[in-house]
Amino acid sequence: MAITRSAATCRWAAATLHLSAPLWLDACDRPWTCRCDSEPRPLLTTDACASCPRWEPHAARQQPVGITDLAEARRRRIVAGIPV
Repeated sequence: MAITRSAATCRWAAATLHLSAPLWLDACDRPWTCRCDSEPRPLLTTDACASCPRWEPHAARQQPVGITDLAEARRRRIVAGIPV
């Protein structure tokens, strides 16, 4: 089954609302942020995601995300020094 190339399916894209301040403040105008560069880049449109050479699919998950998974992901980000 082919995966549609979009921000929602890209491993580098994140919902802007879920990012740390001040990035999440732009969530209304720029709902997606590209994290493939060293600095996160809020996107005005996700049209470029369809033809982006750096697009990569998310890793497949075997089970739905639960609260425990989210807490563990947050802990790992903190340990790795990634802003949460």
